[in-house]
Amino acid sequence: MCGLAGTTDPNAKEWVISASASLAHRGPDGDGLWQDRAGGPFAPVASSGDAVAATDRAAGKAAVSYGPILAHRRLATTDLRAVAAQPMPSRDQRFVLIFNGYIAGHRRLRARLNRYQQQAGNSLAARHMPTAEPALADTGNLAGALWHTATQVLGAGDDGEISTADTAVLLALLGQALTCCDDGAGNGGASMTDKAASLARTLAKVRGAYAIVLWDRHAQAMWLMVDGGGQKPLYVAEREDGHIFFASELTPLLSAPGIVHQRDDDAFDQALAHLFIPAPKTAYRTVRQLEPGEIMCWHSGKVARFSALAALPQKASKAPAPLPVADNQRIAAHNNTNTVSALRAGIYRAVADAMACDRPVACLLSGGMDSAGIAALAARVARRRMQKGDMPTAIVMGFPGLPMDETARARQMARHLDMPLKIVAAPSGGEEVLQRLKAAIRAFGGPFSNPAVILAHRLAEAVAETASVCLTGDGGDEIFGGYRRYRMAAYAQQYLRFPRPIRQLAAGGAGGFAQGWPFAAGKAGLHAVAKFLQATAGQEDDVFTTWNNRCVVPGVGQLKAVSPQFADEATNSAGRSFALGERMMQLDQMVTLPGNQLAISDRMGMAAGVEYRPPLLDQAVRALAVKIPAREHLQDGGKAILRAVVEPFVPEGYLRAPKAGFNPPIGIWLRDVWPLLWATQQQAQDRLFSPLAVTKRQQQTIWARAMANEFDAALTVWNLLVWYVWSCEMVADQIN
Repeated sequence: MCGLAGTTDPNAKEWVISASASLAHRGPDGDGLWQDRAGGPFAPVASSGDAVAATDRAAGKAAVSYGPILAHRRLATTDLRAVAAQPMPSRDQRFVLIFNGYIAGHRRLRARLNRYQQQAGNSLAARHMPTAEPALADTGNLAGALWHTATQVLGAGDDGEISTADTAVLLALLGQALTCCDDGAGNGGASMTDKAASLARTLAKVRGAYAIVLWDRHAQAMWLMVDGGGQKPLYVAEREDGHIFFASELTPLLSAPGIVHQRDDDAFDQALAHLFIPAPKTAYRTVRQLEPGEIMCWHSGKVARFSALAALPQKASKAPAPLPVADNQRIAAHNNTNTVSALRAGIYRAVADAMACDRPVACLLSGGMDSAGIAALAARVARRRMQKGDMPTAIVMGFPGLPMDETARARQMARHLDMPLKIVAAPSGGEEVLQRLKAAIRAFGGPFSNPAVILAHRLAEAVAETASVCLTGDGGDEIFGGYRRYRMAAYAQQYLRFPRPIRQLAAGGAGGFAQGWPFAAGKAGLHAVAKFLQATAGQEDDVFTTWNNRCVVPGVGQLKAVSPQFADEATNSAGRSFALGERMMQLDQMVTLPGNQLAISDRMGMAAGVEYRPPLLDQAVRALAVKIPAREHLQDGGKAILRAVVEPFVPEGYLRAPKAGFNPPIGIWLRDVWPLLWATQQQAQDRLFSPLAVTKRQQQTIWARAMANEFDAALTVWNLLVWYVWSCEMVADQIN
């Protein structure tokens, strides 16, 4: 929804102004800049110079000490009035908020706050409130009474007018979470850990996607927070003197004053495995990204980090009894129970909440279950609101003449829903692909190697022509068990029961045969069998690593480590036969989804001024989905429960057709791009594989497989290409 930037260094205003300007694409509808002035009331500051200080001196006022600086670039989606602009102060001027994202159901939250205040005889809906402000002491701390009601922290304009934006509701909730930690004298006596726990409890009840920066003027503490799904990014650089700099994107932080940036060579190995650098790492040692659910606090030059999940008390919950696996009739009967009904209602509410904005809405539509379900529910929401004229526009990317083209199925679904459809041609040709790759690298501020980013860059441009808010089906495969490797994991666990020498013999034979099979479409099945046998020659952990590592070079690529209880939790909730599959689902939900798909949606969407909203990742939907054992999700080819939810809304048989997926023709792109950078294929191979310890024969084999469009090999070569373009053409002369 927006772009954030700021610092605790009071002398870095020029950097904040520059950082804000570099984020203008994230917020084309307005900008705001604010600096704390201990000894003066809340007010925006001039974009350059010291006009305010000069005015104060001319009037004979006491010198003002300056504090942290916050900047905001606004993509207005709710309450388009100026009163909703950010940075937004609380009514008592204690808190100042900048916020990127959206709060689902914010109108319901506001109504609850309103009812609570009406019971206390003080309505939030009042347009005009008392204008007297509490005095500010010379230290900047608020003097006078402290209020413990949401009214006093709700954002208000100069004339007392109240914003109806989700930002104002969020400010009220967070302010309440911190003021309730104050002691009776208003001294804020609670520890930072207690305050973090209070914020975590509040955020646990907030649905949506967010990156938040909240300055507490009373406690002189800066709070940075991101949602538990990792949908919205926030990057931080710490300087040796204790000051921090932060922004919604990485690139502005590279010019933060007083910080010498160096590349993090360890990040390369993780990127080879994941196609991206998992948080908190970035390509630079001096910049980190907040992890999903992280709460960070800066106070007096010191930084403390908290996990929102760790801050909350964990309640023991009894896992639901597992259902039979082999009896399709009983599974089908279960699909008609309250579980599916509750999930359908939850997704409908998530779609309705995502559409609750004051700007036009679109939705992505392909040939798959996830986008079809979201589009169908979006159409129902529009009709029930009597807004057929405002029916969301469905948008699909076309690949003329290629097997992954799904425009025919998108047309079928759009006709079924009576929904307008816009078809966007996929990028083609080496020049366009290379230019869009460079644009994506600039948007990420570093290497990002999922080739789908090229498609997303073009798609976001087309969405921006239609709407500022767009619904997506992101998260459906990860949350509801859609990927084939989840189901194959169950077969792998059964096969691992065979004696290891037999499995090793089978793997050796398969590997020998595979080397003699030139990759082609007709041989894909043989290569898949060989891959399965080779992955299952060792232990269960070997299968997990092999099937989640995107690099085909043996011994290369490091998966991000997860919590120690990771495997045990999967085993306990899934049962032994599905434990490996659920481990993979959890890795994707915790690491791959926020670092990959959601990162693409944010950076490419924001590059065009579009906010993507994924209803399937609504916190209430995820809470329902996680209660269903993995074995049920993985039935009937995967996503069995979601299929039962969606099926009533789509044409008969629509969900039984194969899904092409949003997978670009990587091999074709590589064949088109490499001649633009090198004179010969040998030069390309030598340069791309130079960071790896591989033989000439290995690199030639991987290259040949990639040129034949073998997916895994093509991904590896593309990954190396991205790092080459970033390293040599984007930063070689700037970073040591």
